Amino acid sequence: MSDHRIRKAIQKGWDTMSPMYQRDSVISTEDVHYGPLLPGERDLCLLGNVKDKRVLELASGAAQNSIALSKLGAKAVAIDVSPIQQEAARTHLEDEGITVDLVLNDAQKLCFTDNVFDLIVSSNGMEFIIDLESCLNECHRVLSTDGLFVMSTVHPLSAFAWNNELQALQIQDYFNPPVELWEDVQPYDGQYGLTLFRSISETFTTLVSVGFRVDKILELPAMPIHDMSPDDKKRIPYRGKDWEHRYVEMSKVPFNVIYVAIKES
Repeated sequence: MSDHRIRKAIQKGWDTMSPMYQRDSVISTEDVHYGPLLPGERDLCLLGNVKDKRVLELASGAAQNSIALSKLGAKAVAIDVSPIQQEAARTHLEDEGITVDLVLNDAQKLCFTDNVFDLIVSSNGMEFIIDLESCLNECHRVLSTDGLFVMSTVHPLSAFAWNNELQALQIQDYFNPPVELWEDVQPYDGQYGLTLFRSISETFTTLVSVGFRVDKILELPAMPIHDMSPDDKKRIPYRGKDWEHRYVEMSKVPFNVIYVAIKES
């Protein structure tokens, strides 16, 4: 099983899933999101003042976060491996009248010079990166000294099935989480796309090993959508019917984990 084949399968998988994903997900272009049903940047205040900052969004999808950052005055660059996702991004940019540089690029080998960005943001993308260490090394390389890296990815507990009858998570082996095979989309050269679930200790250790200082790790419950008015629900920057159906599970078990890290000199 080659790294190239897996990465290509993930790219082809997102090309296939993109229209349905963009149709069924409600993702704000007014606030930076960190995961489904979670509070966004307006509430969490993780990024600070981004005005005139050079910002890179990794695994940007349709670039909703980059658009929100641009509205706050950032100079945003959005990279993704899927040309179909970037077509959706171009549609959003035209609709919004916003300028964001879109770059088709693999996050394991970034096409930028050293120390060029002040901030890197990634929301729900690292779980599709095969070689996490290579990707984080590249993030460290292109980030300026004292630059901020805010990364939200799937929580390792989200690898396990929720039992509706018991209202509990069924954990078979936390130390060996399953890998999700994308069997609902066609494989590439016999290889299915994958979602990788990494322990918090693995991700933390890798961040530190490449030179980041981790300042915060956040594990948050879903926002209380059942107690919110329709207008209040609009404050949730990433939502949709499929996620709302999982509210009970996500209010008890974190779906995302957020790392806030600094590139030290």
